[in-house]
Amino acid sequence: MFKLFKWIFRIIGILVLIMTILPIIGLIFMYKDYQPPYDDFESYDELSFNDILNDRLDKFLSGETNSIDFTLTNAEVNSALKDLYATSNPLFGSSDPNVSETDKKYAYKLGDYGGFKGVTVYFINDGLTVEAGVEAGFSGIYYKTTIFLELKLKTEQVMYNDLTQSKYSLEIKNMSLGNLPVLWMYDLSNWVYGLVFKEDLNTTIKNLVSGFGNYDLNTKTIWIYSEDIIKLLGEDNQNKVLLETLFGFIDEAQLIDFELGSNQGGISFKLNELKSTKNQYTILNSIQNDQDLKNLFTGQLSSVLLSALVPGSKLNFMMHELSLNELIDYYLRDSMIIEQELKIGDVTYKLKAQPIFAELNDDKVYLTIILNFYNEAEPTNIFKTHFTLETTPSIRNNDLVFTVLNILVGDSKSLGANRIESVLNLLGETDYIESNEIVIKDFLEEFTTQHVTVESVEVENKYLVFEITPDQETTSLLQDLQNEIQNALEDVFTNPQYSNLESTYQDFINNQATLNDLIDTMNDLSPNVQQQLFEDLQNLLGDYSDLIPNL
Repeated sequence: MFKLFKWIFRIIGILVLIMTILPIIGLIFMYKDYQPPYDDFESYDELSFNDILNDRLDKFLSGETNSIDFTLTNAEVNSALKDLYATSNPLFGSSDPNVSETDKKYAYKLGDYGGFKGVTVYFINDGLTVEAGVEAGFSGIYYKTTIFLELKLKTEQVMYNDLTQSKYSLEIKNMSLGNLPVLWMYDLSNWVYGLVFKEDLNTTIKNLVSGFGNYDLNTKTIWIYSEDIIKLLGEDNQNKVLLETLFGFIDEAQLIDFELGSNQGGISFKLNELKSTKNQYTILNSIQNDQDLKNLFTGQLSSVLLSALVPGSKLNFMMHELSLNELIDYYLRDSMIIEQELKIGDVTYKLKAQPIFAELNDDKVYLTIILNFYNEAEPTNIFKTHFTLETTPSIRNNDLVFTVLNILVGDSKSLGANRIESVLNLLGETDYIESNEIVIKDFLEEFTTQHVTVESVEVENKYLVFEITPDQETTSLLQDLQNEIQNALEDVFTNPQYSNLESTYQDFINNQATLNDLIDTMNDLSPNVQQQLFEDLQNLLGDYSDLIPNL
């Protein structure tokens, strides 16, 4: 029995000795000195990430590069990191012999007890390594150690929350404290944590980072999506809508390249693929007041009278693309204004939009806004892009509605329908935008009466065609107009200013021209002559105010 107890005590003694030695062994393995990348600091003195981004942006705007290459060498990233972590000690890493060794040595000092010695980043083929150093102690005796991480970086396009987004992943491939590998401890920690708290560590960490990013302990991976980056800006950030739209363009068009090599790494944004060669639409007359608006509609109402040349129970109000753009300019020029500033450090970049305009083609109305992005200090170096809203026109009550179906960006890219909301948000708060629609209120009141109904609107060549149906009370008026319009036109054509229109009319009578050809010729007349034509016809025809308004 005595020998048994003696043997037990001997085992206990050995275990106590092991428990005493293990921390010492651990401290020995974790002991490691750290040397900051002084050569990198000297290569790029006082370099910041803002400086690098401004340089890359300006090269892109000047046409020197075809993309925004936020790609950094090892020396650049280490120097820029120093600008971040050594703000409290600008003398850190100095080669000046007059600077004290303590100031040179510590990026952040812990009084007389040591301090943080800096961070070194090196790019490798599929990721990067990060090493940070610290030492602590007193009376000239300091314990030194480092933390080392090897990280694998990856980006890919995924569907997340019904949107195409970029997913940025960072996998921990190796981790050590000093010379002691510790990555294996993750699995042990997860097991112990589960025994104690009845929930695995993975679930706890996921809950902690649920507001931003994701974490998987099993694969040692952290990842975020584009929308997580936008959330970091906060709801009150003035550039939130702009950057949200920009990330939408980049994600949908797959304009991101992750570039990693043995001495450099970063991200390249291929924004040149959004470049635009489209020119601003030129309007001939700018509507400034109600009288100008009346004059425009008066000129276009001649199309209603001319449509009476075609037998049937309906009339057509045909608005030419040019007149439509004059109207859009009048209604929307003060509402859809994009003008934003993006400050990066001390440099200000500006995004300005030209007025929205319409093009009629393929049964659709294409509403386009051209955007110019430039450095305020170098306004001649401009990146021009545009986005075009592909819409279908319709009538709702008295409103003209353009429903957005798709968005085209630049000369060759398109966005999905799920990005429509963010692009329309870029136009700012306006009464003309409702969900995915642009609505011009009470538009029909400008050219209709209470006795007619606009049945539909459609695109036909370069015209927005409104189909007008009279009610029962005015059906006889329509028949009278159809009977009298030819005689009225022949009287009007005695005026030589309508000679071209008369020529096309004769072709129409002889079945050598269509009604659209006749309307085209009418729109070739100056706005004043168009207005005079309607007034001349109205005077000859008499009172048709229940059918066509007297403007």
